[in-house]
Amino acid sequence: MSGSVTPPPLRRLVSVPTHRDHPSTRPAPVRGVDARGASVTFDPVSRAEWALLLFLSTTCDGCADVWAAAGRGGVGLEVDSVVVVTAGATREDADEVRGRSPEGVLTIMSDEAWTTYRVAGPPFFVLIDGVGAEVATEGVVVSPDDVIEHVRWAKRKASTRSGPGGPDPSRGGGHGGAREHPRFSPGSG
Repeated sequence: MSGSVTPPPLRRLVSVPTHRDHPSTRPAPVRGVDARGASVTFDPVSRAEWALLLFLSTTCDGCADVWAAAGRGGVGLEVDSVVVVTAGATREDADEVRGRSPEGVLTIMSDEAWTTYRVAGPPFFVLIDGVGAEVATEGVVVSPDDVIEHVRWAKRKASTRSGPGGPDPSRGGGHGGAREHPRFSPGSG
């Protein structure tokens, strides 16, 4: 259904709380270190674009597909920035993080970010609308395709708030169109 503001349904039950339709997390800078130990800060709001934070672990079996999809041609096609966030250096092996980090994708090791964004466990995603300075949607990653569907849904929802002329031209846009959500049906909105 065009213009629906209902989030896509989960395909299966998950053991981590999700907040997809009404995220209560406020966007905040992600501070930590890269896998070589250098200090890094990513501020999604000051960038005024769509940013996707992927909270992953090198020890998480369900994270492998998400690590692979974080690079070019994956979930990044729908957003302006993808940032992989792992736990800090006391809980993650920096060599393993370096080995899994997709080329061209900022990876930050930060326990603080996991606390700030209330992430109970990986794989988890947070989509930030930097123009609106809000978390647009967040939740457990069921699959990379599921994340893409939620990103498209959130961008459609934001564009409908921009008025009948469509989204504000200053909004970031990624490279893909926000087509109709495949699981919406007439009467579900």
